[in-house]
Amino acid sequence: MLELIEEDDADSFAKHAEMYDNKFHRAHRSLAERYQLIMNKKNPSYCDILPKTSTITSSSSSSEDDDIKSYPDSISTTSKSEAATLAASDSINIDHGEVMVVRKEEMESLVDENKKLKEQLMQKDEEKREVIRQVCFSLDFLRNENEDLMAMMRKNGYDHITHDNELNVLEQKKISC
Repeated sequence: MLELIEEDDADSFAKHAEMYDNKFHRAHRSLAERYQLIMNKKNPSYCDILPKTSTITSSSSSSEDDDIKSYPDSISTTSKSEAATLAASDSINIDHGEVMVVRKEEMESLVDENKKLKEQLMQKDEEKREVIRQVCFSLDFLRNENEDLMAMMRKNGYDHITHDNELNVLEQKKISC
């Protein structure tokens, strides 16, 4: 009788171990799917590319025997879908790597072009500053000359000069310079 009880305990222990193993694999699969969902949310461009993973189909029966019997079938089904998912993610990683290399090259060329354009802009700005300096110098020179002419005209008593007289005085001033 004790042997029957021990055999029954051993069988139930094996069933419990298999059930625990089955639950563990389901929990692991569920976590893996959640992780993949989170990763897809972080990289939304991959959501459309990656195939949806199928969840483990568990038997609706409440008996432990049905769960144990369906367990090997679910493993083979999910391992095939996992293999397809891994293959797709590997190709996406390769494509992603190629895209990143291309984008990095484009970015480097844009940075170089930006540097060249900044140098050209600085050169043009410096040329404009030089032109402004020359114009300011010419303007200052003309102001000083105008002040000198006005002072000379006041000194000679030409307060109200006609236009013809102004031209004559200005021409004389230019000749004397």
